[in-house]
Amino acid sequence: MVLLCHRTPEGVSQKPRRGEGFGVQAVEHGVDEEERNVVHVFTTGEKIDWGASFVSLLSSLTMCGPFPFVCTILARAPVEPAPKESMASPPEPSEHSMAFEALVYNYLREKKPKLLTDMFDEESRQEFEKNNYLCEDNPLLSSPWSDALLKKYARFRYDRMKERNEGRLEVWECLKCKTRFTTHESHLTRHIGAHEDLPCPCVVEDCEESCKCPSSLISHLKDKHGLRTDTLSRPELARLKQVESEFAKNAEVFREKYFPIGAFIGFNTIKRLDTQEMEDPVCRECCEIINSATTRRRHVAGHLKLSYPCVFEGCECKGVPCTLAAHFTKKHFTKVSDLDEDQLVEYKRIKLDFANVVKKEVSKYFPHRDQIREEEPSI
Repeated sequence: MVLLCHRTPEGVSQKPRRGEGFGVQAVEHGVDEEERNVVHVFTTGEKIDWGASFVSLLSSLTMCGPFPFVCTILARAPVEPAPKESMASPPEPSEHSMAFEALVYNYLREKKPKLLTDMFDEESRQEFEKNNYLCEDNPLLSSPWSDALLKKYARFRYDRMKERNEGRLEVWECLKCKTRFTTHESHLTRHIGAHEDLPCPCVVEDCEESCKCPSSLISHLKDKHGLRTDTLSRPELARLKQVESEFAKNAEVFREKYFPIGAFIGFNTIKRLDTQEMEDPVCRECCEIINSATTRRRHVAGHLKLSYPCVFEGCECKGVPCTLAAHFTKKHFTKVSDLDEDQLVEYKRIKLDFANVVKKEVSKYFPHRDQIREEEPSI
């Protein structure tokens, strides 16, 4: 690879010289034509550290005089493709590489053909069959598998199946107690508290109770103290957030012990529908189509004429929780998190009342799809 730096007189148009590798032309202005010469040449057979090379280049130009210059990329050298490896000796598999995909496809085709449709879509299957990818030295066809290979395959299987099962809950099995959980991967740490000592102390002052996990703590607050998370004081809420954060951090240390990637069983056969999919998007009152579940609830509040006063004394503004939060910031320059104790309690009361009223009435405006089918006359 060669880097060329040329001095050229001001106003002289000089086309870049093309050659092997990259050419970088430094054009200095205000120099006599006779003084044009090659200032600096780098020649190397390896990749150039462009940052270091340009620093060296600029240093050389500076030593020649304080000339302004511009640099131009001339050409990129053609890169010869790496020789193809024999199909009988595949490259070392790397996670999610095309080579490893081919090894997995070959393994499933030979040993577990029923799983092919779970992990490869029709287009991918046709592509592999078209190329007739056969591998005699496939490590997946040998046993026993190494721990590293087992983990690699399990991760590939999980990621590939997750892509093809959007909206379905995952099934995991705890290695210690063999209990199966139908949930999301991120929720598995909750169970770790049942096996490890990861105390979650009560956030209420003078209460010495300690729970196994944050969800148990929330149940304790409700059952023992009559407190929901939306009615906690600011200090109590801050302590709860800290407890949840500490638990998640400590439980993650034991994740591989109880739920390694190999503990993934599969996906629940029943797709979990969220509220947005379950509700009919057409409002029965005004026929407006609203696709967002959150926006539907604000829409229902409009029909119900729900309105709550601002928590700032003397302010006559009214609205629903989300518009009030925006009002606090715009009018009073205060975020919800910065409200004082009394204001925060009142705002939480407003949110709770809004949620309860809308929850009770929303089906009258946006009924569930099953409800619509039941109301349709049979033919």
